[in-house]
Amino acid sequence: MSFEELYNLENTTVANRPSRGSVGRFTFGPETFYIKKYKSPGKKIFRYFFKSKAQKEYANQLYFRSLGIDTPEIVVFKEQGWWRRKAVLVTREVPRATTLLDILSAQPAPGSAATAGLLEKLSAILRKLHDAGFIHNDLRMRNVMVQDNRLLLFDCPNGMVLRHVPVFSQRRKIKDLALLFEDARNLCSAPQMLRFFLHYAQADRLDEKHKKTIRQVIHYYA
Repeated sequence: MSFEELYNLENTTVANRPSRGSVGRFTFGPETFYIKKYKSPGKKIFRYFFKSKAQKEYANQLYFRSLGIDTPEIVVFKEQGWWRRKAVLVTREVPRATTLLDILSAQPAPGSAATAGLLEKLSAILRKLHDAGFIHNDLRMRNVMVQDNRLLLFDCPNGMVLRHVPVFSQRRKIKDLALLFEDARNLCSAPQMLRFFLHYAQADRLDEKHKKTIRQVIHYYA
């Protein structure tokens, strides 16, 4: 298909932001795919001169794969134009998948043992990202997909590698943890959140440095 044919492909809309683009679902043969359409390089002016939001999302998905972190399979990425750039990103559907937010929201009570393993896996993924110097910048549980016991990351156009800027990087790591804390505080028990942090910190118990980090996380959005 040409870019215009792909961009105008008939699909069922899943999400739509008129000024920015949409996400849709379509079937081709026996398989289902998701198509994300971008109407512009992004809402921030620097996107017009450097990598667009679509390019960043595509690059970050490939970067996750290089780290051994699962993502939905990218089938097609195309971008057209320079100033008023449009783009499409097509991924293959992940069967039997839902978001981590939906799973935690559906549990009968916070702290369910069934979700403990998923949180441990998420902490390992976050540790791997931060060890590589990568900051997600929008790590919400709605952006973590679960297929059986497998976690996949998707929708990350704002992530970046900041290993060479340690002061700024540390602040952004706190933000990643704080975003997860905002979701977890009503869906997970205190012991679960403590185990998540200890696994992320690769520690058996909290020391003063860990306690300081936890205080920064708790008060980040206070």
